[in-house]
Amino acid sequence: MAYQSTEPYNVVGNREDLTDILVNITPKETYLVSNTRRTKATNMKHEWLSDTLPAIATTNYKVPGAMITASFASAAVRTRLSNYCQLMDKLVATADSTQAHDPAGLANEHEYQIAKQMQALARDMEYFYVQGSSATGASGVAAQMRGLAEAITTNTNTASAARAYSYSVHQSLAETVANAGGRPDVLYMKTAAAIDITQHPTSAGGGTGAVVISVPAGGITDAYDMYRDMFGVKKLVVNIGNFAVSTATAAVGLLHLQTDLLAQAFLQEVEVVPIARLGHAINSMIKVEVTFEYGIESAHGECLQIAN
Repeated sequence: MAYQSTEPYNVVGNREDLTDILVNITPKETYLVSNTRRTKATNMKHEWLSDTLPAIATTNYKVPGAMITASFASAAVRTRLSNYCQLMDKLVATADSTQAHDPAGLANEHEYQIAKQMQALARDMEYFYVQGSSATGASGVAAQMRGLAEAITTNTNTASAARAYSYSVHQSLAETVANAGGRPDVLYMKTAAAIDITQHPTSAGGGTGAVVISVPAGGITDAYDMYRDMFGVKKLVVNIGNFAVSTATAAVGLLHLQTDLLAQAFLQEVEVVPIARLGHAINSMIKVEVTFEYGIESAHGECLQIAN
């Protein structure tokens, strides 16, 4: 007997389209999910290499015509870094009776709920890319990825009490990151830090009355504002809703990120899987297994103790 699939969730489950759907679903709300590079993980423990330049040779001066005795130093060993892939899912169940309804504003209730849960999954991924706490996993224990807040240890700016993200705090952290070799191009922040930035001096942004470099008249309207300091121009990304950058005062409230070093490594791409019926309902699972590459952590910076 020939089988023809007419179920809507099978149409939604076409894998070749799901990644693009997830990336485009909330491009500003889930900035890292939508804008960072994508790569492939081939193991639960995902690894990558980092390298740095040698120290400045402060005695690198030679006499013209002098005899040279060749002496070769060993090249520095590249550093091997890793993160663990984390399995995440969202479950969707829609009663057959609900599917039989004629809801206003949509053609298929189950399809709508899948799209909604994909948005929720994208937000979960964004949260763990920032706030994830590393766990190796074991029998009966889930593996968890290390987020940016935990990974960044070299360039941190904190205080004993809550404070505003002032211009002096920004300059101090930006200088620290630059001296460590980082070239950040994004400031990823909670809403309180965004309000603080509007109080920074005009000279920081080069504009009139605002710290940001605004989109020129007649230019692209759906663009991010930019912040110019002595160490470069950085895109301002506000985590509206503060679901990824914590509002807790002691937690990381703002990140300086060099985004060309960031990547999402997928062990399993986003997929919608039909689940066997257990009753009078259509059941589906949206799943993904992914981790986050942060390159070399000293290229980024984080600021804590930002008051709400």
